[in-house]
This record gives sequence, structure tokens and C-alpha cells, in this order.
Amino acid sequence: MKLDMVIAGVGGQGILSTGSILAVAAIEHGLNVKTVETRGMAQRGGRVYMHVRISDIPVHSALIPMGHAHCLLAMHPEEGGTHLLYLRGDGCVIVNTELPPDMMHHGDLAAALAHYNGMARTEVPAMTHARASGSPRSANLVMLGAASRTTSIPSACFEIALQQRFGAKGDAVLASCYKAFHTGRELGAPQAKRLNGGDLT
Repeated sequence: MKLDMVIAGVGGQGILSTGSILAVAAIEHGLNVKTVETRGMAQRGGRVYMHVRISDIPVHSALIPMGHAHCLLAMHPEEGGTHLLYLRGDGCVIVNTELPPDMMHHGDLAAALAHYNGMARTEVPAMTHARASGSPRSANLVMLGAASRTTSIPSACFEIALQQRFGAKGDAVLASCYKAFHTGRELGAPQAKRLNGGDLT
């Protein structure tokens, strides 16, 4: 298996924690991982992105070359649009369609989503599903669940990673994190079919 994923958004959306959970899950599955992220811009509203490279053979560079990403996880639709050059021609986009008004740079969600017209994409109303899971702040986990369908990593490995990250906050918090993740995983099912269950080359 090989997966190159770009996660793009802004500070306050949990970009770095999302990528870290993905990396831990991959390691639990016995895969090799390298990550790189922006630093010093993770305050609320600042541009943040992360490259996650996963493979069953050694990964030598954390940076994804232009045109090589299998998946773009656009936590913020405007910021995701600035990273489309990283995506392969047959790559997919998973884009969040809900943001607090103060997080939209230009205030036009429809225009931001238009960047992805003609692309294989899954649109995820992450805030709605996060609230339904019992944790309004877990929109990033809904998005992670959807993105997990582009991998061959089992759910159990993601649950281990979530437990490591949130277990100390108590059973109720951890249960809501699991629910948010699995809700997103169901939403990402179409991508699993398109990418043959994560068997990427």
C-alpha cells in the first residue's frame, strides 16, 4: 500500500492532530510513515497544512511532490483549493462543506466548492455530524473517518490511535470521538469503492 495525503485547513480545525492520528493508525498497522507540517501558523484562522506519506516500503521524504497526492483532505474548502496542484490526476478530494462564518476568508462557500468541480470528491457536512456525535469540536474526526476510506488501515488501528490521543479525557469523550470517526467513515464509503479499498499504487 502507498498513500500520499495532503491535509489543508486553518488553525483551530485540528489539522495537526488529524494527521498525527492518521500516522499513529498507520504505524499500528505496521506501515512506514513520514509527515511534515507548517509551523508557527496554527493560531485560529492561520493557514495550516500537513503532508502524510504512508507506505509498506520505506518512505524517504516527507514532502509530497506536486501531482503525487492520492487524496486531498480539505478541512477548509478555500485552503484546500490552494493545494490542488499536489493532487494526482486520478486523485480524490474530501472536502468539508461547513465552517463557522469567522473561518471563511471570503465568505462565499459556493465559490470555494467550485474549485473542485469535475473532480472525484466527497462533500462532508462535518459540523452537523460532529454535533450529532455529541462532540461539536470533533468535525476533524468526522473528516478523518471519511479520509480513512482511502486507506487499507483497519478501523481498529484508528481506534487505538484515538484512544492514545483522547483516552485520558474520559470514557464519554472517547466514545464521542469514536462515534464521530465512524460516522465519517460511513460517509467516505464511495471513495473506498473508487479506490479499490485503499489498494493504491
